[in-house]
Amino acid sequence: MTDISPEAVERMAKRFIPLHPQVSTFTVLAGTGTEIAATLRAQAARIIELEAQLATARNDALDAAAEAGDRENQRRLNLASIRIPALWDELRPVILALKTETPT
Repeated sequence: MTDISPEAVERMAKRFIPLHPQVSTFTVLAGTGTEIAATLRAQAARIIELEAQLATARNDALDAAAEAGDRENQRRLNLASIRIPALWDELRPVILALKTETPT
């Protein structure tokens, strides 16, 4: 995840706002840097929003994949339940043919 903590925003502001050693960050941000700081905060908020949307989309996709897997599994079970009796109808006479006659 992207670091969007207040400290990270402050570091970003310092990168883009040239500071004179005698000028505090607060003074710069209160003056000419206010717009940049507001932009950084807005972008940080947007990143949070986008990361939430991404997490939701990922979870929705995983849910959809799980549902598709469940449907396919059920389809295969249904096919197997049709095929197994069909196989049994073929196998039963073969098994019975293997029987030997019991002497009386």
